[in-house]
Amino acid sequence: MTHRIAGPGPSTSVLARMLFFTGVLALLLSAVASETAQAQNPAPCEKALAEANDHFLFGRFDEAGTLLEECLKLNSFSNEEKPEVYKLLVQIYDARGLEEQVKTALEDLLTLVPNYEPDPEDPPSFKQMVEAHKREIAAAAVPEETPVEEEQEAPPAPPVFVAEKKIIIYGQTFSEGDIHSNDKIEFKKGNPSTHTGALTAVHKIQIEKNQTIDGDATAPNVAVKARAIVMGTVIEGPVAPMPLPTLSFTAGRTNVTVNADQTIVLAPGSYGNIKVKDRASLGLRAGVYFFKKMELEKEATLFVDLAAGAVEVNVVKTVKLDKKAAVVLVSAGAADSRLFTIYSLHKLIELKQESVFLGTIIAPKAKVVIEKNAFFKGAICAEEIDVKQNVTFVPHGRSVPPLAAASVLADETGGKTRKC
Repeated sequence: MTHRIAGPGPSTSVLARMLFFTGVLALLLSAVASETAQAQNPAPCEKALAEANDHFLFGRFDEAGTLLEECLKLNSFSNEEKPEVYKLLVQIYDARGLEEQVKTALEDLLTLVPNYEPDPEDPPSFKQMVEAHKREIAAAAVPEETPVEEEQEAPPAPPVFVAEKKIIIYGQTFSEGDIHSNDKIEFKKGNPSTHTGALTAVHKIQIEKNQTIDGDATAPNVAVKARAIVMGTVIEGPVAPMPLPTLSFTAGRTNVTVNADQTIVLAPGSYGNIKVKDRASLGLRAGVYFFKKMELEKEATLFVDLAAGAVEVNVVKTVKLDKKAAVVLVSAGAADSRLFTIYSLHKLIELKQESVFLGTIIAPKAKVVIEKNAFFKGAICAEEIDVKQNVTFVPHGRSVPPLAAASVLADETGGKTRKC
């Protein structure tokens, strides 16, 4: 009989344990290797913001935008980084001329930080885009007017004139609309005229010879001179001041001149001095403009195309419409005067003889002068307002056509003073 003597080799259970521990060790080594590799090769988005900023500074706008967009999709930015990401994207899209993407990036930025304020060192163009978008948001937040049923009265129009200081009117041809001054209102003696609307002043109202007010007059001191009439109620009592807005913006450096008898259409953006020479025409379309100066010379025309939306013009210095210069609203015509607004930081705005302006002027530091035989429809908010003889002025919503108020009065009243 043959006997086999078992050697010292491992048993089956010992082999199994050895295989188990070998597998665990391999997994541990693999995990350590993976962590080491990740430490040596950081995630592609870890420095994306800095790299995108470098691309932007060197004019590589496509690379900068693509990098930020991909990392946003991966949700790789912290909440602290995201405002800077959207700020950079706004500037990248603007440099590439992508208006819709600029708007979307601004919406994302202001949704993330509703009270966002640009840094003083930020480029002026970025500050302007942020401020313009804030104004759009504020305008969109205003609730739409409820349709007026036939038995309801239409809501009152805003005042045609509001001033921090005095408002002086020298015998207008025809006028309507409420007028308010945080100082005083004076209707000077002159050709007989009637103004239809309420007057309110924080200090004084004075109505002189041959002037008629078809409405109430309210102020601590109301002086109605001989042969002057207030057809409404004279109320001598306190009047609350109306606060005027505070404006701040800058403009670009590229000057635009439209030579005599020529026409140019200007895209929204930031420019330097704008001069429209005699009989020339400048066209603006829906959007926001920034000008250093704006001057329309004799018989020049500013065509404002409102078919696609409102037009806003921000002027740092002078605004001047010379003799017979005109603002013409394109689309629904005069009914769109609420959609065109000029903001000004300057101390003087001039609407010269026989000029025509339709829209809103907001110039809290300016004296606005409307000269003889001019036509104004809309609203003015200024430091001071001076209206010369034979001017026609009416608020938004009035259907009197430019330079036709006198004929309208003659047609409706047979030449007599009209009451509305």
